[in-house]
Amino acid sequence: MLTILPQVCLLVLSAPSQDLGTVSGIAKDGADDDSSALGSWATDFAGDLLADLFSALPWDWEGGLAVDGTLGWRARGGSDRTKANLRSAEVTLNGNISEALETHMSLHATRRHVELDHLTVAYTYLPGDGSLHFGRMPIRFGRQMHQHVHELSTASRPRVLEEYLGTTLTTTGVHYDSFLIEGPVKSLRLFAGAFGSMDSEVHGRRHDHSVGNQELEAVGLSARLVGTGISAGSGDLRLGASWRTLPDYTLTVRGAAAAAGLSNRILGLDAEFSPTAAEWTLGLEYLQMNGDLGGSDDTGSGLIDLVAGSRAGWLLSYDRPLSEKTSLGLTLSDFEHLDAGADHETEFAAAWSWQAAGFLRVRLAASQQVSDSEDDVTRIMIQLTGVVGSHNHDHGHTHGH
Repeated sequence: MLTILPQVCLLVLSAPSQDLGTVSGIAKDGADDDSSALGSWATDFAGDLLADLFSALPWDWEGGLAVDGTLGWRARGGSDRTKANLRSAEVTLNGNISEALETHMSLHATRRHVELDHLTVAYTYLPGDGSLHFGRMPIRFGRQMHQHVHELSTASRPRVLEEYLGTTLTTTGVHYDSFLIEGPVKSLRLFAGAFGSMDSEVHGRRHDHSVGNQELEAVGLSARLVGTGISAGSGDLRLGASWRTLPDYTLTVRGAAAAAGLSNRILGLDAEFSPTAAEWTLGLEYLQMNGDLGGSDDTGSGLIDLVAGSRAGWLLSYDRPLSEKTSLGLTLSDFEHLDAGADHETEFAAAWSWQAAGFLRVRLAASQQVSDSEDDVTRIMIQLTGVVGSHNHDHGHTHGH
């Protein structure tokens, strides 16, 4: 496995602005900066270069690069530190093999390793505008688990999702996506998956009982149902339900032995409200995890101290564009830890984002974690996210940024 050094200089990219949308707090830049003729020339040159590169490939391809870096300050338990990190770099490549076949690839590098987190072939000519995906792909659970951290409206994955699912959650198997109801306003969409392996990781902010500190060998099932276009007073409501089950999995905790024959399941419910006369969005998610929750090597004996039962948590989010190039993202979450004591943790996070150019987003973010059993943590950071070319993930959802 290739290792990424934990401390590197932040990068600022000069790149084309195509496919930069308004999804997940990364606003589209409506016009070029008139004061930067050199930047405009570099943008055109890079765009022509990428177009020539992909036109030379045998199929209809598009791709791009996204780089995410931070300069942050953290205070915890009476001590503090300042650190610069290249948090992630991601290369994507999407192509149409034929009218009915597509392929999607994503190579994702973090501070710890480089992995192929998306490699699928999809058959897209199924009823209901449906598609069938085979390969390695992020799971579809809740409103944001299919998105990488740099696509979110805040600087980090909310702690409740990290605790129960991980910062990233990737599966290898088959995934089905179809509209059960598809109309001009209302729709009902189904995502269903069956997988033979699942990789869950927490990027930083790690605890002994976190799923990111554990390795799972599991066969599982997942499903998500999303209804959109529901009238609710003066706005529109979107409702979703997600489910993931591991009927028989093996757990390996770092520094301890393995435990086999375990099972657990997670249920998620979510709602999103957007008023007709305004542009802000309010989201609410609830998660409940039941069964064999995890384990740790608390005694140092090499034996796993298993934890079973039920834990729950919730997440409230608020996203609002402030201008054509700026936006605000807020999250508040509260949850029970997966340890034996079921200790509570509350997290508040805020981020102000500025689309400085079509290829570069600058973000100022802050967060506060308050826990029953651990030291409080305060973070303040500057985040830079640069995008070269087209950067779309087409695993049953297409989002540009």
